[in-house]
Amino acid sequence: MIPSNRIKAEYDRIAPFFSVGSALTFPFRRSLYERNVIPRLHLSRGASALELCCGVGHNFQYILDAIGPEGTLIGIDFSEKMLAKAQARVDRNGWKNVKLIWGDAMNLDELIAQPLDLILCSLALSLISDRMGVLQAIRNRLKSNGRLAVIEAQPFSGIASLLNPVLYVSMLPVPSNNSAIFREASRTLECIKQVFPHFEYSEHYWGFMYVVVTQTMAGS
Repeated sequence: MIPSNRIKAEYDRIAPFFSVGSALTFPFRRSLYERNVIPRLHLSRGASALELCCGVGHNFQYILDAIGPEGTLIGIDFSEKMLAKAQARVDRNGWKNVKLIWGDAMNLDELIAQPLDLILCSLALSLISDRMGVLQAIRNRLKSNGRLAVIEAQPFSGIASLLNPVLYVSMLPVPSNNSAIFREASRTLECIKQVFPHFEYSEHYWGFMYVVVTQTMAGS
C-alpha cells in the first residue's frame, strides 16, 4: 500500500483539476448513481448520511435529492484542498444540511458519534490501508437496517480487458489510483464480505466498476 501521507499529497496536488479529470474518467457518474446506486439504498426523506472520503463533493447532490432538506449529510476527507472544493460546492448550492469534517477515515470512531442510515464510500476504500478497521467502524456507526454503499474501480474484464494498459497509463499521474484499481480492489471486496455478510454486488461498464450495497441486520 502507498503510505497515506503520499496519497494525501497526491490529492492535494490534483484538487484544482480534479473535477475536470473526473469528468473525463468518470463521465457516466450520474447514470451509475441514478440507476444502480441510489434506488438500492431505500433512503427516505429526513435520513442521515455520511460520505466517507467525499473529495470535492461530486456525489452530494444525488444523496441530497433522496434525503431532502429534512435529512443531514456529512462529508469527511483528509485532503484540506479537496475539502475546500467541497465546501465551495456546498456554499454555491446553498445546502444548509451539509456538514464537512476534515479527518482521516481511519479515525471514523473519533469523528462521528451519531448513528447513521447510510454511509457511502466511492472510489476510496481501496486506498485505505486498514480497511477491516474502517469497515468495522462503519458497521458500528450504522443504525439497524442501515446501509453501506461502496463503489470501486477495478481492471476491465472480458474483451474490454484490452483497455487495461490504457487505463493504467491514464492513471500514472496519480500512482495511488493505479494501486487501488490493479492491486487492491479485489481485496477490498473480500474485506466487505467478511464484515457485512448481507450484501448485493453488481458490476458495470464492462467490469470496470463494481457496486456493493450492504445492510446491517437487527442484532448484528
